[in-house]
Amino acid sequence: MDKKLIFFDIDGTLMDHHGVIQESTRRALDEIKKSGHQVFLATGRSRFEVPRYVFDLGCDGLVLGDGTDVEYQGKEIFHATMNSKQIALGELIACFEADGAHLYCGGRDRAFISQASKPFFDKRLAALLEHDRHWSEMTKGIFVVADLKSITEQNIEKVIYNNFYGDLASVKERFAMDFSIWPSSLTNRMDDSVGEVHVYGVNKATGIQVILDYLGKAREDVISFGDNYNDIEMTKFANVGVAMGNGVPALKEVADVITAPIDEDGIYKGLQTLGLLGGGAW
Repeated sequence: MDKKLIFFDIDGTLMDHHGVIQESTRRALDEIKKSGHQVFLATGRSRFEVPRYVFDLGCDGLVLGDGTDVEYQGKEIFHATMNSKQIALGELIACFEADGAHLYCGGRDRAFISQASKPFFDKRLAALLEHDRHWSEMTKGIFVVADLKSITEQNIEKVIYNNFYGDLASVKERFAMDFSIWPSSLTNRMDDSVGEVHVYGVNKATGIQVILDYLGKAREDVISFGDNYNDIEMTKFANVGVAMGNGVPALKEVADVITAPIDEDGIYKGLQTLGLLGGGAW
């Protein structure tokens, strides 16, 4: 079999929402790497948000921040930030905050929240830590500032908004040429109160294309695994896009293969179905 480039989302795909990586997933990754296939992370998380034990799985490359930060074998080959959109970013922040939203502005090695939103995020983090202690690793990278509009020069890759009850359609229209606004990948809520803002035209699929261009490979070599809204472009782009059984319906609609849920050995079974492990062929 031709050697494949296999891209895995993290949350809900490689690890569950308690931070647990199935032993079957670890075995599967070891086996496909020994067979000569290359393994990549493709996540909405910025670099500092990825737990050390996920990096320890041993990946050939990284597509981080929903395609904004791309590495191959430890070398940065692409990094897109909102620096060229500083004025628009300041206006976006003001627009969300005017309607009471709590914002998290993240980059490669740090994130910023406002002093006014600190009580909200303290509660949010406490709730996350009840289920998964690894979130404590990233707290040292979160900085509290008096005014978020002061951080527009800080290599921001994404903005996550919470508790926004304004007119999202108007916000999308106003910033349509600057940013892409998606449903949150951290919750299955479908209302407009929670979501993510990214650099316009950048997503996991464009990040994968950067890898392909760097290696001189083609889309036919690409397999992806994901579970959420920010995996849709990647799943459509891949030659074979696999949706986890616990994935959102919108992703399953565009997937080529639907595997078992994450807690039912979904990664192992999916790779086995594709003929990349012993005992099955796609």
